[in-house]
Amino acid sequence: MRSFSTFPRLVAAIIAPSLLLIVACGGGVSGPRATYIDVTPGFLAFDGTSQATLTVMADGVWTVSSDSNWLRTNRTSGPAGTSTVTVTINRGGLTVGNYSGGLVFSGSNPLAPVTVSMRFPVVNGVITDASGEIELGSASTASLLDRTLSPAAAELARSEIIAGEYLIMLNDSMARALEFGTSGLLGSEVVASEATLHAMTTGLAASYGFSVVSDIVSAQFPMIVVRAAGGLDLATMALDGRVKSVEPHLQWKLPPVDPEYRLNAYDFGLQWHYEHINLEDAWDITEGRSSVVVAVIDGGFALQHGDLVGNLLPGYDFADNDSNPGLNPGLNMACAGHGTHVAGTVAATFNTTWNIIGVAPGVKVRPVRIGKESGPDGCSLTNAAIINGILWAAGQSVGSAPVIPPVDVINMSLGGYTYSAAMDAAVQAALSAGVSVVAATGNDGYNDTVAYPAAYDGVIGVGATNRVGDRAYYSNAGQEVDVVAPGGDTRYDLDGDTYVDGVLSLAWDPSSASQYYQFMQGTSMASPHVAGVVALMKSANKALTPAQVVAALRATAFDIGILGPDTWYGWGMVDAGAAVEAASQVVFSHFQVRLRSGGTVVASSSAGPSGAFSVGPVASGNYTLEVGTDRDGDGAINDSGEYFGSASVNVNYDGDPYRSVPVTPR
Repeated sequence: MRSFSTFPRLVAAIIAPSLLLIVACGGGVSGPRATYIDVTPGFLAFDGTSQATLTVMADGVWTVSSDSNWLRTNRTSGPAGTSTVTVTINRGGLTVGNYSGGLVFSGSNPLAPVTVSMRFPVVNGVITDASGEIELGSASTASLLDRTLSPAAAELARSEIIAGEYLIMLNDSMARALEFGTSGLLGSEVVASEATLHAMTTGLAASYGFSVVSDIVSAQFPMIVVRAAGGLDLATMALDGRVKSVEPHLQWKLPPVDPEYRLNAYDFGLQWHYEHINLEDAWDITEGRSSVVVAVIDGGFALQHGDLVGNLLPGYDFADNDSNPGLNPGLNMACAGHGTHVAGTVAATFNTTWNIIGVAPGVKVRPVRIGKESGPDGCSLTNAAIINGILWAAGQSVGSAPVIPPVDVINMSLGGYTYSAAMDAAVQAALSAGVSVVAATGNDGYNDTVAYPAAYDGVIGVGATNRVGDRAYYSNAGQEVDVVAPGGDTRYDLDGDTYVDGVLSLAWDPSSASQYYQFMQGTSMASPHVAGVVALMKSANKALTPAQVVAALRATAFDIGILGPDTWYGWGMVDAGAAVEAASQVVFSHFQVRLRSGGTVVASSSAGPSGAFSVGPVASGNYTLEVGTDRDGDGAINDSGEYFGSASVNVNYDGDPYRSVPVTPR
């Protein structure tokens, strides 16, 4: 691997008063008056100095006068011939700002003006080797709210509905109006109290005759799950001002985990899928930072797996509403194995005994369990649990779960075919919080239908390829496919290594409480490859926005299939090396620059795309120069997860040498 610096550098220089404007005025002296006067230069610029010299050529005596008391000369007159005049700026008593003035040289007839503009010093510099913003344009996907499902997909969508249960999003705007009045002075950041929201729930229950199954857990995202045995008139409820949206409550299922393709140990060489995504080139740049966090929203996790435990952060269980996202006694393989396998692909730690490794072994995983056992081989995921998991990972307060900072990436290797306004809103809330959302396109082999949540706007939809890089037979296609990644095909052993051509990652057998390694197939396996690549991109450039991540993935993908983007492969096979390299090619227009005198900010500005900046003007003196990002928009540029650097600078009227200032991620 090539070495690289993780310490961004900032180069700063002090540029003293730039321009001074001098216009000469007349006066009398003895001797023949000049009829010819030439003064050079005719314009003075004080770039880093407060003193300049003029050359005067005249055929007789001359005088010079100033129109500004801050603009002074060392002499007021001179003889015939060639003379010099020293011009000095006196800023004492002046308010910081820009000034203009003039000197006039005169003889018997001609006038020779010299123009100068003067400003107080500014600090100039340039930021280098720091994380900025990639310039690849914005990204967008088409909305599928009105899409027509194929008969097979429509049948699956109907099977996802939980009979008699509905998910209702309350109108938080009306709740705020009920509580605070309708003055219009309240912004969306004002949240209605739980009492007001519960009163709305009680009123709705009385109006429509439902019972509450799951009460409000987030005042920021007021959502309830209700049961109405006789059904609800959704069209009528949608017109109720207390209701933002109402929809059937959904339940999706994870695929069963086949224990056939299990190993007690394995070799890194069996992870053929990493070569397909050019992963080692990405590792030459970064293997991931521990400050980057991926939330894996899945059925369940073997938190005790030796190749995962070192990279885990505390998670939450939104299926049982407790703080343990790990395995309950008797948890089946579908709930236990799926999430463990997915999390391992994202960030399994390197184990020198078994040669295990994930795509981004240096980042952290926050496990978010949303699965409940359904029979011996099933794992069910409710819409409400998924939504709560998304909101929690995005930094919102959800029930009794501890509030956490927004993660950098969410992976969802799950999906269904019924549109949910509530889940869509949760996804958009995550994107607005700066979280990149990655999801599998689905395993039903449809040519024109991508599963939700991959089909929501802004989500990175990931399809799957097989051992030879072709579309996997099960991988859903459609216009929402952004990129593809290896998902495997356990039906074959095309390379003849005696192992099936699935994706190899972590596994767990709950019956024996034993850790394993297992080949699995599916878009569920492809999605965490891309989530891991996004985590590496964020490690190279923490400031990337979700739209920039999508744009970079698309721009750097290796085109396969027909030329250009298509419904089978999207923009092509994810190229980890190229994507991470693109993420590290940055501009700096989001960096803020400040000069402090003690605790007071006396001047501020923003860096340009190249990292160059100019801040000021200010009076001479000692200052602290600060440069950093304000990712959360709170006005502070030195918070956790942001880039920040500072240095002491002496601003004077005679210039200042360049210097290096480290700008490091907090």
